Amino acid sequence: MSKKSVILVCLQIISMIYLVITNNPIVNGVGSIFQALGAMVGIWGILTIKIGNFNIQPEVKSNSLITTGPYKWIRNPMYLAVILFFLPIIIQNLNWLNTIVFVVLLVTLFFKVIREEEFLEERFGNAYREYKKRTKRLIPYIF
Repeated sequence: MSKKSVILVCLQIISMIYLVITNNPIVNGVGSIFQALGAMVGIWGILTIKIGNFNIQPEVKSNSLITTGPYKWIRNPMYLAVILFFLPIIIQNLNWLNTIVFVVLLVTLFFKVIREEEFLEERFGNAYREYKKRTKRLIPYIF
């Protein structure tokens, strides 16, 4: 794993741990629906790529391009799952420090997406470029 990837993974983990430890990670109301959706998308993504291929670092571990399950609509369902899970925590426990940590998490995920997509394009070439044309990064049909 490269130095950049180590930094990104550490920032992601530290941000997530901070938000869980310093806040009640289980929210009420509509937020709980977003958290449940995030958990379902994350589990679906892991099951689709097979647990042995799950990888938190941007470097690609799999030898095959996964385009089924949630990957049929978005290229990064695991990052979407993280955002859906943590956004309600921030909204329920809104303060400047939580907001800063969440922004750090979002920026970290964005840079991980970029690096991961570079690695995927390098490994899978035209197949990945074609896949990118028919899918969105994080939000189906939007982004």
